[in-house]
Amino acid sequence: MKVIIIGAGIGGLSSALNLANNGVEVVVIEATSSVGGLAKSLTYDSMRFDAGPYILLDKPGLKWALEYHNLDLELLRLNKIEDIYSVCQDATKFKFKHNLEWTANQFETLWKGQGHRYQQFVESIKKKYESLFPFTFSKPSPLKLITQGKFGLIPFLLSSLGDTLDKFKLNESIKSGIGIWTHIAAQSLYKAPSPMAFVPNLMHNVGSYYPQNGIGSIAEMLYEKCLQRGVEFLFDSKVERIKIKNGSAIGVNLPKEFILADKILSNNNALGTYLELIPETQTQFKNQLTKMPLQSPGICVFLKVKGNPNQSYIQFKLERQLPNCKSFIMPSLVLPDNEEWKPARLIFPLPHSYANKLTDEASLEHINAVLDQKWWQEGINDFEMIAYNTPGSWEQKFALYNRSMNPVMTAEFMRKGRMPHKSPHFQNLYFAGSSTHPGQWVSFCAISGILSSNQMLKDS
Repeated sequence: MKVIIIGAGIGGLSSALNLANNGVEVVVIEATSSVGGLAKSLTYDSMRFDAGPYILLDKPGLKWALEYHNLDLELLRLNKIEDIYSVCQDATKFKFKHNLEWTANQFETLWKGQGHRYQQFVESIKKKYESLFPFTFSKPSPLKLITQGKFGLIPFLLSSLGDTLDKFKLNESIKSGIGIWTHIAAQSLYKAPSPMAFVPNLMHNVGSYYPQNGIGSIAEMLYEKCLQRGVEFLFDSKVERIKIKNGSAIGVNLPKEFILADKILSNNNALGTYLELIPETQTQFKNQLTKMPLQSPGICVFLKVKGNPNQSYIQFKLERQLPNCKSFIMPSLVLPDNEEWKPARLIFPLPHSYANKLTDEASLEHINAVLDQKWWQEGINDFEMIAYNTPGSWEQKFALYNRSMNPVMTAEFMRKGRMPHKSPHFQNLYFAGSSTHPGQWVSFCAISGILSSNQMLKDS
């Protein structure tokens, strides 16, 4: 059996390795010159940077995926992040540290009674996470939850993040802090899925980690293993069309050649695959896809900085005007070094509807305005901007669909099961990556690659 994989992101690499380990001939076609997608590493001015907005790791999920591939998680040399992130909103600043007691005591000092409620929230969510965690590695369903005695999780899964937080009577500031990841996706707490509440549990009970050589080292590890297993890679090769014959995917068109395959797995954005690569996609389904809200990668500024700030690994700034959620990330706070200049990034998430119309000139105006702000410069003596990506350049450099990373992970999208690994519309077409189950986080994309390729093997 010969399989073509479109895209060498984490999901595509994980799929390729699993298929190769099972004796399948695999060809990975990647539109750019390197692996990893938005989770790759880039080098500017001899400094290594994470390319995209991926920030934290779900260690249990990543451990499961790498062990499935007979890879050792320890090879990534994960560094635990103790001071994880801070949130500055109006005149108030507060932190989320790995230490739950410290974090709760801080909330109690700022807002009487809130520290105890926060601890209750984390303890309650921990129990739900432990009950739901095994279902991460298979397609969950109400029937499966009921037959395995997990009926009590269904109301939780049907609710939103906002509904979940309201039950613990947490104030608006703490809810904004917990839901900072929904701000990044430019959605409200009441449209975000309830499992987003698992993030504080992971931070306090499992821990947040950062690889010694950055997020891109995960893709690089998978890539090296794929090469050892004989996977073929075609770089700088953009698929123009998936060839459909009698309702079945039979190969792909590149600019100068057609490659035949028995099965095709897309690690490209699933919406973009249906809308841009398959003209045969039914009009009704196309209309459904075009109505899905999308998440923009926003603007990313690559900096080199001098100084030793005593700050959180990520600093978030929430404001009312666009970009209303900004973040400053400095890996050397987790990975101390003796270099005078250190790499750092400013990331401005933006609503997709706004980012999609944003010109590069207007993006640069946003960048210059934030570079002049003081909230991220505490302890920094000097800095230089050495590169940046705008919504337009993200699309060009990373072959994105409609300037988007993926569909926004709303509660409704999660309840519907996200994009299925096996296409219900075309035979021999499969999907892995951020818009599938489980999707989203780097580790979950690695899991999705295993699940989708296992489905393909089962069907063979």
